[in-house]
Amino acid sequence: VVVAPQMRDSATVIAEYARVLRPEGLLSTMTRTYDESIPWMRKLHDVVGRRSETRVSADTLRASGLFAEPDVDEFGTWEELDLAGALRFAADVQGPTAGDEIFPAVRDLFTSYASQSGTLRMRHQTHCLRARVHRENLLEEPIPDTTLLDFA
Repeated sequence: VVVAPQMRDSATVIAEYARVLRPEGLLSTMTRTYDESIPWMRKLHDVVGRRSETRVSADTLRASGLFAEPDVDEFGTWEELDLAGALRFAADVQGPTAGDEIFPAVRDLFTSYASQSGTLRMRHQTHCLRARVHRENLLEEPIPDTTLLDFA
């Protein structure tokens, strides 16, 4: 099984996933998109930025000829965020480059929108894709006549 949380829509990447899987191995990915029709969510994304939401479509896997018919599931859900959850979400969106300068703006936004309930409700859509590899369609690489050893 290969679980690829951020799978790129590239023929080279898809072929590499197929290459490392055993016959009938499973490729799986899950991505989320967030509902920006909610005013506070739009403002939060204006403050912290947006995640790059690259999704591989079932059509891409079908067209590669390397995978069986994919199973696709999508479902929506709501999540309650307290202040700590909103700050974690902001840090996750920013990634490793997250700086402390965004946190005061997130706190202000949280205070203005969650003053009565103490939480913010975030709506997101989860997209799941699973497909089994067809190894017979994969070009086999010749076995090299040398071996590289890395002792680092």
